[in-house]
Amino acid sequence: MAGLALATLANVALLAFLVALSGFIFSGPEGARGDAAAVAVWSVAVALSVTAIIAGWTLRVRGASPRLVQAAAWAPLAPWTALALWSML
Repeated sequence: MAGLALATLANVALLAFLVALSGFIFSGPEGARGDAAAVAVWSVAVALSVTAIIAGWTLRVRGASPRLVQAAAWAPLAPWTALALWSML
């Protein structure tokens, strides 16, 4: 349970970061003139974060194994963690 709550907080933090970053991707606070590839990647990242939160809690309620629940909840954060670790080398 604690791992799922931590994963939820981490996904919410990722969502907050993506929303803060959206002004740079969409060329301004009200603009929608961003590069199509950047907008697509941003949209997928937001969708995956929201889906991971919902999937983690749904799997927990339905009695799935804790490993599966953790994997579903932490999945969107894995690429960001790998990128952060790689940049430290």
